[in-house]
Amino acid sequence: VLRLGKALAVGKNPDRYARFEGADTAFTVDPQIFKVLDKSPSGFMERRLFDVDPAKLAKVSFEATAEGGGKAGTVELVRVDDDWWIGGVHDVRPEPEEVARLLEAIKGAEVAEWLDDAGIAAAPARLDRPWLRVTAVLPDPDGRAVTAEFGAPLDEKREGFYGRRPGQPGGFVVKAGVPNALAPDL
Repeated sequence: VLRLGKALAVGKNPDRYARFEGADTAFTVDPQIFKVLDKSPSGFMERRLFDVDPAKLAKVSFEATAEGGGKAGTVELVRVDDDWWIGGVHDVRPEPEEVARLLEAIKGAEVAEWLDDAGIAAAPARLDRPWLRVTAVLPDPDGRAVTAEFGAPLDEKREGFYGRRPGQPGGFVVKAGVPNALAPDL
């Protein structure tokens, strides 16, 4: 724990005293540190929705329902060496431009706001019936998967959507373009 104290009493120096809890010595820090530290806990959270490198993905699955206004169904893209295949079947290749677009959407997807459990529970998020679920999977031996589910729009203008990462507390809000960009057109 870092303890921040009062401003120095020497001249016009705006530095502040600081000390790590349990340490015997103190030091000074620039007051600009307060601009960095003066955030809510969610302000320190990673903004990338998928904290994976799309160039290293082994598989990406997309599950959509008709509630999203688009096509319902499941599409799984599987990477074999440097090529992507639909469902791992080696005779069905997706359009390379569409795969590149989806991978770029995964890379650029950002959370506008993180919500705690109370915030997501109070919202009309409809995360019990997500209209889009996207799962990005890294190759073995890691095999780590990152899943994002999207529920209700924030309002009737559909300027943003509620979402969550299954198995993690709370949820998030994304701008409308994020789930729309992640919906495949294959």
